[in-house]
Amino acid sequence: MILKRWMVALPLYFLLAAGIAPATAEAGWFDRMRDIYKAPEKLEEFQESYENLIRQQQQELEAVRKEAVESSRRLAEEQRKWLAENERLAEQNRSLAERLAQLEEQEQGKSAFIRNMLTVSLAIAGILIAGFLAMRIVRILIWRRERGTMRLVKAKRRS
Repeated sequence: MILKRWMVALPLYFLLAAGIAPATAEAGWFDRMRDIYKAPEKLEEFQESYENLIRQQQQELEAVRKEAVESSRRLAEEQRKWLAENERLAEQNRSLAERLAQLEEQEQGKSAFIRNMLTVSLAIAGILIAGFLAMRIVRILIWRRERGTMRLVKAKRRS
């Protein structure tokens, strides 16, 4: 149904469009001469609009150039700031690394000192314990010897 409508409407549309279309205009000799004499006015208009366009583009270009210079200056300033910050942080990092090395060295010195003190303390404690044990053993040996000689003396007395 829709296809039938289009089949009728499309040719009718083309016929109406061809009938309503304006006729082509033909310029005569006088019109061409008048256009030739008006050409300098049109040329001046085109030249003036061209110059206005060039001035406008130059102004825009100058504004863009100023903005680019300002942006470049800001970026250079920001880069200098970041470089200074980076240098400061690098110096702080070196300082902290030196401090860390000193603290590690102190810690190693402390650990060595504590190890030496423990070794000396254990050696002294070992010597004292060995002396105490040696005295006990000597006393036991003396006691046994005396006990054995006392038995002999008592046995001799009894006999």
